[in-house]
Amino acid sequence: MKKALFIIIVVVLIILAFGVFFGWQYLAEIFKFYPEQIKTQNEAANWKTYTNTQHGFEFKYPSNWKLEQSDLFTIIKSPDFKSSYYESGAELLVNGSKIRILNSNLGRFSSVQEYINSQEENGFNLSDRKQIKIGEVDSVEYYWGYEGPVELFVNFIKDGYLHQITFVSVAEERNDKDYSIFKEILSTFKFINK
Repeated sequence: MKKALFIIIVVVLIILAFGVFFGWQYLAEIFKFYPEQIKTQNEAANWKTYTNTQHGFEFKYPSNWKLEQSDLFTIIKSPDFKSSYYESGAELLVNGSKIRILNSNLGRFSSVQEYINSQEENGFNLSDRKQIKIGEVDSVEYYWGYEGPVELFVNFIKDGYLHQITFVSVAEERNDKDYSIFKEILSTFKFINK
């Protein structure tokens, strides 16, 4: 009887040790970027606000990031952003990150899922999909899987049109500082009356 009790106690202690070990690793990973996120939130108080009355949205962005506008896009570039261009005119990201907001629409789709299905039918590898909210609108976030920079897409339907926000970064890690800033920018995104 004592031997059985001893074995049970040893097994329970081993299970607890594994639980503590893996729990500690899990918590360490969660809080790995915690100080950076606190810093980002404190810095957000000094961010600029961009308002696009034509397309009915606004968001905050870091004052040291560069904002550019065209008819189709609003682009925000990190301070260390650098790119070059292929002869074809396609942009090659060399350093830093950028956020691109499509100011038009990607056509009339009945749902974001319909758009995603059309992309996959055309051979695009879209991964790590999850449901999020952008300015209280249901949205889908996913990665465009291929060799090269990280490309994170956020698509949502507003007023019957599919819209897209893209985060592009040369960072190896999806959880780098620019990614945290992108998430903070998304949290400030809201729709306004046109």
